[in-house]
Amino acid sequence: MPYFSLIVATMGRAQELSRLFATLSEQSCRDFEVILVDQNTDERLGPIVEAWQSHFEIQHLRSEPGLSRSRNKGLIVAKGELIAFPDDDCWYPSDTLHKVKIWFESHPKYDLLSGCARTEELRLTSNRWMRASCEIASRNVFRTGISFTLFFRASAISAVRGFDESLGLGAGTRFGSGEESDYVFRLLAAGSRGWFDRELTIHHPDKTQDFSEAARARSYGIGFGRLLRKHKLPLSYSLYMCTRPAGGWLLAVARRRPGAGVYWATLKGRLEGYWSGR
Repeated sequence: MPYFSLIVATMGRAQELSRLFATLSEQSCRDFEVILVDQNTDERLGPIVEAWQSHFEIQHLRSEPGLSRSRNKGLIVAKGELIAFPDDDCWYPSDTLHKVKIWFESHPKYDLLSGCARTEELRLTSNRWMRASCEIASRNVFRTGISFTLFFRASAISAVRGFDESLGLGAGTRFGSGEESDYVFRLLAAGSRGWFDRELTIHHPDKTQDFSEAARARSYGIGFGRLLRKHKLPLSYSLYMCTRPAGGWLLAVARRRPGAGVYWATLKGRLEGYWSGR
């Protein structure tokens, strides 16, 4: 039985997936399986699987589109004691799995560990991360984890079922994000404990400066707002998080910088998502 099950849901990417697999082949901890959940309608991943399956165990599954749906398919067959969900365009430093394994062995009362997303140049990306390592709690879930930085005990996640398939990319709903945060909220509600380690690095491209995707920003915002209402976070906190993009919009307009449309779309999306949770 492998110690880690790494569930990789993928669609439309090949070169990035090859980079992830290359870094997995360099891990100092080799006790893992890869569960590749393929949402492509073609055979583009065949050569990649063939090239790397002699380096580590790969289960190649097929799935209809939907990030949460694909991860749930992977969970059904996962055999590891620890579960992670690396993005197909992230990559691991060579000692990542070793560090995570040692941490869980040293902290038996914890079911969740999260790291920090950094670019190849070690700039923080993908989130407004907490400034120091800390206990994960409902008040900081959004600032302590994103799907590809999270590691779970399989024994804990089996108690909260799978991902909410109405949330996340490809779900076919308005809620274009939030599936991993929803998962963490449910784990905490079930009594699990989590820790955010700011020094644990998972690499990911910097996409925070993409100001061309207003439609995606609105979809992500709707998912975010939905979670605020679903998990009954304090009204003051929810309103702050819903309206926070207004500051970015005002600044972009005042300084004539790009991004005003994305900030505005995020603002509208969060408010819409929060209202939809009534």
